[in-house]
Amino acid sequence: MKNSILVIFMACATIFNANAQKFAYMNSRSVLATLPDVGKADTLMAIYQKQLTSEGDSLGKAFDNEYKVFLGAKKAGTLSAIAENKRIEQLKKQQAVLQNYSQEAQQKMTTLRKQLLQPILSRLDKVINDYAKAQKYDMIFDTGSGESLYLDKASDVSEDIKKIMLAAK
Repeated sequence: MKNSILVIFMACATIFNANAQKFAYMNSRSVLATLPDVGKADTLMAIYQKQLTSEGDSLGKAFDNEYKVFLGAKKAGTLSAIAENKRIEQLKKQQAVLQNYSQEAQQKMTTLRKQLLQPILSRLDKVINDYAKAQKYDMIFDTGSGESLYLDKASDVSEDIKKIMLAAK
C-alpha cells in the first residue's frame, strides 16, 4: 500500500514537472532607455517640440499685445461700444486659434512619437518573441509599469534582451 501511494505520488510529481511552465520577466523601459535609436528619437522630438513651442509663444505674444492694446484703448475711452464689441470678438477668435494650436501641437507630438518609436517597439517585440522561443519560455512579463509583487532576480532577462537589441543594430 505504501509503495503504491509512493509510486502514484512520484508519477504525479513527474507529470507536474513535465508540464511546468517557464516564466521570465524584463523591464522594457530600462531596455528602451539604453537603445541609441530611442535617444535619437528623443532628440528629434525635443527639437520638434522646441519649434512648436516657439510658434505657440509667438501666437501667445501676439494675443497678449492685442489684448494690451485693447485694454489701453478701452481705458483711454477711445473705443465706441460697437468698436469695443468688435475687438472683443477678434480677441476671442485669436484666443480660440491659440487654444487650437496648443491642441494641434500636442497631437503632432503624439503622432511623431508613435512614428519614431513604432519601428523600435516592433523590433523589441520580435527580439522578445524570438528570445522566448529560443529559451523555451512560456511567458515573459514586462515590469516596465513598475507593478509587481515579487520577482526573483534570476528570472530577469532584461540584460539579455538589451544585448540582443544593441547587437542587432
